[in-house]
Amino acid sequence: MKPIYLAALICLFIVVLIPITEGTHINDWVLSLISYVSLWHAYRQHHGICKIYDSIQAKRSGDFSIFHDRKFMNIFLALALNGVLI
Repeated sequence: MKPIYLAALICLFIVVLIPITEGTHINDWVLSLISYVSLWHAYRQHHGICKIYDSIQAKRSGDFSIFHDRKFMNIFLALALNGVLI
């Protein structure tokens, strides 16, 4: 339950912080941080689902080179995610 409580506290903090900082530069930073964390979460979900899929396919086919093929896509996706910051 600790992760749930922590997530709830963070959400509560953000809900209170956004109206307080409305119209300031801090508000832009808060919204940018929320956007970045959302994109990071989607990237990590995609990465995890692909690893599960690759693992199943490797077991079925006996070809473990699929993990090597995915390595370059994972690097590209991480760079693309961080490119949003630039």
